[in-house]
Amino acid sequence: MPQKTKTYETKYWLWVTRPEHWLDKNGNDSSFLNPKKKNYKGEEWSCSKETKKGDFVFLWRSKSELRNYLESMGIRSGSDIGYLIRAESRADGPRKKEKYPYWCNYKPLYKFENPVTIEDFRKNLILQNSVAYKVNFIRNSFPLSKEEWDIINQIASPKNPGYKTFLENLLRSKLEKVSFEGQQDQKGGISSIQQQEAEKPKERFVRKYGSRGEGMEHKKLKNWVAENPGSIGILDINGPPREEYGFISGDTADILFKHENNKFTVVEIETNNPEPGFYQALKYKILKCAEVGIDINSSDVKAILVAWSIPETTQKLCNRYNVEFREIKRNEYN
Repeated sequence: MPQKTKTYETKYWLWVTRPEHWLDKNGNDSSFLNPKKKNYKGEEWSCSKETKKGDFVFLWRSKSELRNYLESMGIRSGSDIGYLIRAESRADGPRKKEKYPYWCNYKPLYKFENPVTIEDFRKNLILQNSVAYKVNFIRNSFPLSKEEWDIINQIASPKNPGYKTFLENLLRSKLEKVSFEGQQDQKGGISSIQQQEAEKPKERFVRKYGSRGEGMEHKKLKNWVAENPGSIGILDINGPPREEYGFISGDTADILFKHENNKFTVVEIETNNPEPGFYQALKYKILKCAEVGIDINSSDVKAILVAWSIPETTQKLCNRYNVEFREIKRNEYN
């Protein structure tokens, strides 16, 4: 009889480390934080007991101690996020003789040449209200909400060329290989329930874009709109945009924007065939209304269709069913 299995949702963490742990004797970042190092087997970091394999971690480098030393080495004394790390095992513990009772294996994934700083936290209202910031980062491990994780990545991306692409590839590979607790049944095989759960993201992707996948022009326009919401008249965003937002029905909206007072905008991106996109946008509006438990005609959820060109027949459909539309020419974002 197969063992009972459950899915595990990825968690996000902020680990805090002092200078004596992340610097070597020459004032350089320690070799055990080098993402290019091939073997991290057996190397551990203190963590929360809730940590599981596959969780993502930002490493906060505390620089409040040894400030004069750091500045003499040409290192800015302001604390910052220096690395993206992945937990490679679940938390082990409690260990009675250790200062920190729980530990896990880890792997550095990315070093930020231009870190997310304490000043960035001060400038962002959401990060100002994070647990870590409120207690001045005095603890070894803090949980991050999905919103906080997204905001930090949104701040880090323009500072570090190539990071956004790196992160997209990393998250895509994780979707293709979902980690579960207890991955094998008694015969050593993957259970049918696990297999079905692991295939859901890929099923949504194929369902939306077909077997050939998302087209390059569609992706470029989608990414540009997500990064430039003002181009479609959106100015009041509360948090980063959510691309490829999945509903429980298996449908996926191209972009979801969240606003103040629990209001939302769903955006459907098309290029040269906008009419199907109208129906998609209308559907996503209804799905989001149902998801948050409000009337499907509520103005708290807005739908927008974006395409290169929108013919009059499709515009009439949009006007009739309260779907907004925006035309964005290729030369505006290429």
